[in-house]
Amino acid sequence: MPERHCPSHRLDYPDLEEWLADLEEPLPSADEVRANPGAWCTIWREGQMAAAIAVELGAGPDVVLRQLGRALEGAVGLFRSANAPPGEPIEAWLDGQPMVASGGCPLRHVSAYKFESGIGIGYALRRPEMVGAIAGAFDAVTASGGEDPYRLRFASSLNELGMRTPWWRETLDSTIEVADQCSPATVEYRNLLVLPQVRILQAWADRDGTRFDECVGDAMEHHYRYWSRPDEAKAPEGRLAWLILGLCSRAHDDGMPIGVVCDYIPNWLLRKQW
Repeated sequence: MPERHCPSHRLDYPDLEEWLADLEEPLPSADEVRANPGAWCTIWREGQMAAAIAVELGAGPDVVLRQLGRALEGAVGLFRSANAPPGEPIEAWLDGQPMVASGGCPLRHVSAYKFESGIGIGYALRRPEMVGAIAGAFDAVTASGGEDPYRLRFASSLNELGMRTPWWRETLDSTIEVADQCSPATVEYRNLLVLPQVRILQAWADRDGTRFDECVGDAMEHHYRYWSRPDEAKAPEGRLAWLILGLCSRAHDDGMPIGVVCDYIPNWLLRKQW
């Protein structure tokens, strides 16, 4: 597979080293998380931001993997807790250890973006049990409200993929059918970020390696167009293409060649070179 080099942007933010040091502070205790289920959102967000900043700074794999693991644990806790009544015991992970947490994380913390990103990080870290844990709590995304129909349809297809149900492709294709049902404010987000991911998944489902690689390259170009704008370039959320990284990792493990080279999907993560 010939290489296709795609552009990426740099985080336009001062004092990244200091920011990363602040984000790497110790996690809350299990008792603190049980008392405040909303803490899962903080664990998720800080882990995701720290991983992105660590990649930007060229930190070693240990730092990046630790923070990605933290984000993934936060995503599992967030969705499982939001999907359960307050006080109901749920299974989660904290600092690499299984734990019993509590339901009741406020639904305002839930979004399709966090769901998609959590799935992507789970695939990138090769943690199918945690992908399944997030997918199994998809009802929280629906209950949270406020999402465009096409976003819900796409997230639903990822849910079914994570749960290994046979009809996920049908749900994925139906995302295109309702793609015009979006608010004017999200049209650019839909065109540059979500629909390119739909096309990647369609190519993967068809086991079409050439088209998959083309779609990944096109998605990286669109990702750059969206996140390199001055008003977005400060956001760590755009420094890695979370879901695409996960999908490429899974495709690589399935034997599909990946020729795209881009900092948004670090090669060592994609190919599990750690």
